[in-house]
Amino acid sequence: MLPSGRFRARYTGPDGKRRTGPATFATRAEADAYLVQVHAEMLRGNTLAVAPTMTTLADYAAAWLRTAATGLRPRTLELYQRTAARWIIPQVGRIELGTLPLSALTVS
Repeated sequence: MLPSGRFRARYTGPDGKRRTGPATFATRAEADAYLVQVHAEMLRGNTLAVAPTMTTLADYAAAWLRTAATGLRPRTLELYQRTAARWIIPQVGRIELGTLPLSALTVS
């Protein structure tokens, strides 16, 4: 319990670093419920929900394509680059995925 009477939730993130929840909680039960949600997200493999990032999908895709270039055949890399440039990075319809942070993306 903090001097203010509120509770803080701390957990070890997927990267092994100790993290503190985004806010304090009025009760211990609320803090525990938050930690249960964090644990469930980590079990699902959704580490971005646990440790949000501001890296955009466009930045991530560009970095991934740079690192993938070493292990891919030239035509495969070209296909991936064309696909990203046409369907992921620009606005397609009403959706503009490239500007979204990775932590804002969900499966649906």
